[in-house]
Formats: sequence, C-alpha cells, structure tokens
Amino acid sequence: MRTLNKTIKAATVESLNWKQELFKFLRNYRATPHSTTSISPAEALLGRKLQTKLPELPKSQPKVQKSIIVQDDQRKSAMKEDSDLRNNAKESELKESDFVLVKQPHKDKLSTPFNPKPLCVTDKKGSMITAEDESGHKITRNSSFFKKVEGMRSVPKFEPAQEEEEEFEVTPNEVSEPTPNKTSTPNQISKRPIRSTKRPAYLSDYVT
Repeated sequence: MRTLNKTIKAATVESLNWKQELFKFLRNYRATPHSTTSISPAEALLGRKLQTKLPELPKSQPKVQKSIIVQDDQRKSAMKEDSDLRNNAKESELKESDFVLVKQPHKDKLSTPFNPKPLCVTDKKGSMITAEDESGHKITRNSSFFKKVEGMRSVPKFEPAQEEEEEFEVTPNEVSEPTPNKTSTPNQISKRPIRSTKRPAYLSDYVT
C-alpha cells in the first residue's frame, strides 16, 4: 500500500492520469524478479516471461516451480540460522518420562515463575511438549515453557496443609469479671467555672 500511495502521489504532482500510472506500476512490479525466488511474480504464475509487443520466437521455458522451491528453502534456512545464532537458540533436551515444571502467569510479587507441582512428559513432537500431572490432566506447551527437574523419579503427592487446633485450659483465677461502667450521676458538681450574670446598665434608664 505504501508503494501504491507513492505512485499515485507522484502521478498527481506530475499532472498525469493516476490510473494509467498505476497500471504501469503493476506491470513493472509483476515483471521484476523477487529477491528470494529470483523470478518475477508473473513468471512464477504463468510459467513463462511476460510477452512484449515485439514479435519473438517461442522459447523453451525451464521448470520454474522447482527452482522457486529450492531458492525459497535456501533463503529460509539462512534466515533460521541467523535467527538461532542471534537468539542463542538450542534444541530441547526434554524426552518422555522426564519430570518438568511449567511456567505460570505472574499474579503477585510472591508468586514463583514456575508452578511447584511437577509434571511428567508423555509426548514430544518437535518443540511441542505434552505433560501430565498426577490427576491425569494434560497440557501442551512449547518447550520454552518447561524446566526439567533433575533427580526425580516419581511425582510427589501434595496434601493440603491442615491447621492444628490448640486447646487452651482456662483456670478460674484467669477469668476476669466485667467491671461495671461508671456513669455520671446528676448529683455530681461540674468543675467548670460559672459566669456571673447581671442586668445591663442601659436598661436602668427605662422604667419597666
């Protein structure tokens, strides 16, 4: 889409018909050899090169599909080797009957990267590993999600921890009687000072 937009913008700037310029661009694109296959899209589709307006004798066309497959495999293999070298990728050493730990999603700061319950590997297909827990539940993940547990021959059974109830003996001397609440009685005298009141002086001028 970016290349098409550039073609249309260039045709608009040069005051040309953008539809005709778009057709020219597509013809050139279909006749240009691809960087991976070294063959143009039109030749890969039709099995021959595009015909021009000039007359020419028919030529025997080589088998295009075979060369496309070979060159595509070579380019993909080179890209894979480069990616493995850059990411330090290695083949998984896990095999059937190995005990592993599986990654778990991060919940809080106390959660561990791997689930502490071990699993047993039951099947392996390339980088796809299938593991099973003691209850028979199976999960399938990429080999990068598993971590091998060394020195384990059987899956340990995890039992939920039970809290022990402690019994406390209470002696009669330790029982404290509730103390009655001391409420204020109306006979109690307030400790706050009482303000002295008197008749205002301006009222002495009037007879009531």
